[in-house]
Amino acid sequence: MPADRDSKNRDGGTPITAPGVGTRSRRRLSGVVLVALALMGVSTVVSATTPTVNTIRGDIASDDALVVFYDYSSAANAVWTTQAEFSAGTIIDLDATTQPNSLVLAFGGGGSTAPWWNPSWTGRTCYSIDHTAAGASSVTEYPLRVRIDTASLIAAGEMQPDGDDLRAIASDASTLLPIWLEGPINDSATSIWVQVDAIPAGGTTSFCVYWGNPTAGSASDAEAVFSYSSFKPLYYAVSDRYDTVGADIYVVSLVDGNRATNGIRTSGNLNAGRSYRFRARDNSSTTVISARGPLATRGDGDGFDALVPISFAGTQFVYPTERLTQTISMYAPFVTATVNVYNGTTPVAGSPFTIPVGTPVTVTADVTGSRTGIVESNVPILLTYVTSSGGDAYAVPPVSSDDLYGIRSRDAMLGMVASTSGTIQFSDGTTQAFGGTRGSRLTSTNNGGTSGGGPGDGMRIIADQPLGAIQQRDLDGYESTHFTPESELGNDYYLPTDADYIAIVCPQPGTVVRLDRPGGGDVNVTCAGPPGGPGWVTDSSGWPDRTRIYSLGGEPFHVYYEDANDQDETNLHSLKQGRQYTWPEPVVTPGGGGYVPIGTWESPTYDTGGSGVYGTISWLGSLPASSSIRFQVATDNVDPPALFVGPDGTPITWFTSTPTELAFIHDGDRYLRVRAELATTDPAVTPQLDEIVVGTNLIPFNHMVGAADTITVSGTAGSTSRHYLARVKTTAPLLAGSTATLELTSALGLPNISLADVSLGASLQVSIVGGVIMQSIGPPLGFDAASHHSVILDEQMTGPGLGATLDLRWQANVAGLGSPLVEHDLEVVILP
Repeated sequence: MPADRDSKNRDGGTPITAPGVGTRSRRRLSGVVLVALALMGVSTVVSATTPTVNTIRGDIASDDALVVFYDYSSAANAVWTTQAEFSAGTIIDLDATTQPNSLVLAFGGGGSTAPWWNPSWTGRTCYSIDHTAAGASSVTEYPLRVRIDTASLIAAGEMQPDGDDLRAIASDASTLLPIWLEGPINDSATSIWVQVDAIPAGGTTSFCVYWGNPTAGSASDAEAVFSYSSFKPLYYAVSDRYDTVGADIYVVSLVDGNRATNGIRTSGNLNAGRSYRFRARDNSSTTVISARGPLATRGDGDGFDALVPISFAGTQFVYPTERLTQTISMYAPFVTATVNVYNGTTPVAGSPFTIPVGTPVTVTADVTGSRTGIVESNVPILLTYVTSSGGDAYAVPPVSSDDLYGIRSRDAMLGMVASTSGTIQFSDGTTQAFGGTRGSRLTSTNNGGTSGGGPGDGMRIIADQPLGAIQQRDLDGYESTHFTPESELGNDYYLPTDADYIAIVCPQPGTVVRLDRPGGGDVNVTCAGPPGGPGWVTDSSGWPDRTRIYSLGGEPFHVYYEDANDQDETNLHSLKQGRQYTWPEPVVTPGGGGYVPIGTWESPTYDTGGSGVYGTISWLGSLPASSSIRFQVATDNVDPPALFVGPDGTPITWFTSTPTELAFIHDGDRYLRVRAELATTDPAVTPQLDEIVVGTNLIPFNHMVGAADTITVSGTAGSTSRHYLARVKTTAPLLAGSTATLELTSALGLPNISLADVSLGASLQVSIVGGVIMQSIGPPLGFDAASHHSVILDEQMTGPGLGATLDLRWQANVAGLGSPLVEHDLEVVILP
């Protein structure tokens, strides 16, 4: 970037003149030089008034100019600076609309083309949401989980160590979306939940997660992510026992501002910990509890368990148990399903089954021997399991590839849907390897007894294939609860009914769990276990309904309780199980979401209207750290010019500084195009290009014979500015093999100049530092038709309001002549 706009004006703007600056007479050329010129065939016509394009000392005019000094400030500028001008070019991965009248990099990855939400946040990842699958339904306030490598971001200093700077922004680049940092933070796959405001059926949308503000406070709010402004179908009865036996359904809200309805009765406002009962007469296997937020649920009676959350909808399930007469009830919430049920690998009678949408189907599905029951559907369904042995029942989650957590009390049973091997870790530090084939069952027995078993009964199951597991048979010998996949563990639960005991297993030993009675008498219990987990704890003090069970540090854990009325072990479900679910599901694709790494723009052809001399290319814009802008130009007498080159006239170089002169090979070409390349290595930042100027059709200085050409520039104080003063060319054969130098002829001492470097192209000729002349004449520089060059000034003034004048003498020498063949004076006036 130039330090001031004068550097641009010098390269093609209106020339700046200095009023009152006069000219100075020059010495006449010696007789030796005159003879030399005559011998070389150069005209020596004397004229005191004829304007020329160069001055040969001695007031000599030439019919064919030996040297031409072109005025950079005389350029007819080709300019691109408006949105229309940028948009008229060819744009690849750039955007001319996000910042009007500018070019910036486009956004890529994650389907987001939204502008950056807030510059105080320096990083983001965006996610595209595709909801175009056939049969998709529009949804609002839809929770989605994404995973981010926060460990790398924190290590690089790009994110707060606690993740408090995380924000979620909708596709409009302005709407804040509810976000919950589930954790763990500083992990390669931190779980983050975002509630997307709207996902249209048959369409796509996007959102972005931002970070990188070191002063931002936390916006993480689990309740906000799983709370809704309208009723959402969240929990399903499914079990046929609601038709044959009947039961009240108790619900307790897990969030404030909740309400619940079964379509017949509707609760009042339910804050967290408030309960409501749906009477048995209003419930059936088709009952759906819709709510404005998550609930703890239970059918009150023997053989009833938690309702089935819609988040349990899946296509592959196991029920790894053999208990007298076994039935499963299946419910298709979206479309009619075709379901196969297996006893091990043998289909049960009647399989496959057709499950009409919205109509539960119950089938007898006994399992024999050491097999597991398998249920496989072509579309997502919900499933409950009931056996005649003690009314054993539970809501069945789909099989999972996650590690499973649960409690062996007395038995734990694993069901496999494929050849599987794995390891079980127990809370006493022991381990057990296991393996099996499709349809097989593994039973891990401890006979730990009542109240959740013994200290070695906390379990973590690690397997190489998806599976399912249950707990079965505490001291009274009947009921079952499912193990929970790690990704589904919660950290905050409520009891919907009274409990004899509460059993807990924690991935992190040492997790402190608080049990809050509605009427007081709270206690803390700690999960005990080996390093690396799992931890285990039970409490059999007896706890009333609406007791809150939560970890003080926010750590996740699995919990079940034994109902005090019918001794059924019952799963508790957390906020996450109270999320919406729709099918077909929206497809979420993570992407960079930031600016694309590189983009290009090519201008339309600019017609110079002639075959003039080209000046400099300059630009205005901004370059944040990690970004770059560079240019190439193409010229030709054929439209469009196609060969883009850099400052040395080859395609392998680029213009990167501003201003920079164009290669002399362009001179004489009529048509011009410019290519700009914008790039970044940081997806959070983009360079911004506001203006491109190329000087064309430069004209020679209009000086009198024997007079200096006066060039005026605006000086700067405190920063260095570059000025292109004159473009010097020759086509004279007699100057082949000549050299050129530039000499400072000013009086000693230039106190107003902090810095002045005058160069011929890349060769430093004159140097002034702190007003002191460090170098008054430079080394000879090759000068001929193939070695054209420019006179360039880099200056910095001592202070505001101070100007200076530099008197320079350009000389061309031919070996053997003994004195300069051509001399010309340039007077550079630096205005304050």
